Amino acid sequence: LIVTNCAIIGRVEAFASRQAVVPAAADAVATGLGFTAVLASLGAMRELVGFGRILGELSAGHSDSGGLLIAILPPGAFIGLALLVALKNYLDQRRAQRLQSASAAIVEGGAA
Repeated sequence: LIVTNCAIIGRVEAFASRQAVVPAAADAVATGLGFTAVLASLGAMRELVGFGRILGELSAGHSDSGGLLIAILPPGAFIGLALLVALKNYLDQRRAQRLQSASAAIVEGGAA
């Protein structure tokens, strides 16, 4: 959480010092919401894998003795973050391939 605060403050300082108030405020809100979404996703993923439930009530069908202990320990956060980064990279590559194939189809279609 400390690193998250530093990252948000660094982003705000880098962007807000060169922008007007409204774009700087909008960027600060968007940055804060983005970090909140990532931290909530990471926390929910760790709870689900580690305990088999989210918020102590919503069960995923695991037994009470089940769950992956490392998911609830500090290394589990790093593993979870690595998985989220890998997922983002995979989705970015898929998007880039789709855009590349779409632009190639437009070029080929326009040349015909």
